Amino acid sequence: MRPSISSCSISIDWCHSDGTAPRLALSSTAGRLFVLDAGAGGGARCVHAWNAHDDNGWSVAFDRSEPHSLYSGGDDLVLKRWDLRTASASEEGDDD
Repeated sequence: MRPSISSCSISIDWCHSDGTAPRLALSSTAGRLFVLDAGAGGGARCVHAWNAHDDNGWSVAFDRSEPHSLYSGGDDLVLKRWDLRTASASEEGDDD
């Protein structure tokens, strides 16, 4: 899945854990997050894509100590933690 023409990527982060292919995380102006697998073939394949924020997704970052965790923040004033091990990205830590 690719970002639509009406949105653009705002933030990018990458992670390369032992034994796994490098991954890229992107946030978009449409509030969507994308995780891509940057395999050895030189291309990138989208492995996760979901609506993460109600407005612009300004930042995205992998957790360096837990590479399966991804954090994002947006114009909706919410910081979210995502567990990439789940089949569908589910949010955690939305305490007010």
